[in-house]
Amino acid sequence: MNIIIFGLLLSVLVVYGSEESCQESRQLESICGNYCFRAMKPMLDHTKTLERQITDFAHEKKFLLEMENTKKLLEAKLDLQDNTIQHKFRDLSTASEQILQQIKSQGKQIEQQLEHLHKAEEVKKPIPGPAYQQIGSKYYYIEKSEELNWFVAVNKCFIIG
Repeated sequence: MNIIIFGLLLSVLVVYGSEESCQESRQLESICGNYCFRAMKPMLDHTKTLERQITDFAHEKKFLLEMENTKKLLEAKLDLQDNTIQHKFRDLSTASEQILQQIKSQGKQIEQQLEHLHKAEEVKKPIPGPAYQQIGSKYYYIEKSEELNWFVAVNKCFIIG
């Protein structure tokens, strides 16, 4: 484990050193010699690439965490809206059921009133009486089956109406 940590520290130090400008690279070539620098340069470049991958991975991880948090917030908002919509739907459903019950009860009341009106209409129907005949502008009742004297006929007219 110590070897790995030591290797990582060494590679980090090497990477920091490899990021120097071209002028420093020329100085290293002259100091270390052409052979040593060329042998270490691919390893340094590889270490630099690995470090970039690590930072890219860290950025991706951060981005994924932000996306997960955004997703959780959106899901919470959607759940809240879903609950609100379900509550409103239940309220509208109960209101529509109440209105339907009111309509049914009003329909029954109307039917009862119509039935009552029909009964009242039947009660008000005139009882068919004797057939009157119009002579001029007036109506007269002429009895054809019985012969009555004047006084009995007048009395019968009062009774008939």
